[in-house]
Amino acid sequence: MYTAERITPEAANAAIRLNPNLAKPYVVLAMIDDFGGNEKDAERNYRKALEIDPNDLQARLQLANAFVIHNVPYYWKKGKIEPWKKEENFKAF
Repeated sequence: MYTAERITPEAANAAIRLNPNLAKPYVVLAMIDDFGGNEKDAERNYRKALEIDPNDLQARLQLANAFVIHNVPYYWKKGKIEPWKKEENFKAF
């Protein structure tokens, strides 16, 4: 069984070299990038995973989560999201 300590970018890249048609190694790379603050590479790897497997739920959720985390404060500051109008907040996107 693998633990988080064993999952490294090198391991994910090794899996990609063995089979570049697997989505999960790209999701792993994206999560490592995302948690490390490298949003551009994270987005690129989430999108690559979804290109390989458009039904990968983890890649979809993580990409959506990354978007919200990195963009909602921007929209909030611009006055496009008003917390008291919850149902209207999604119109900003």
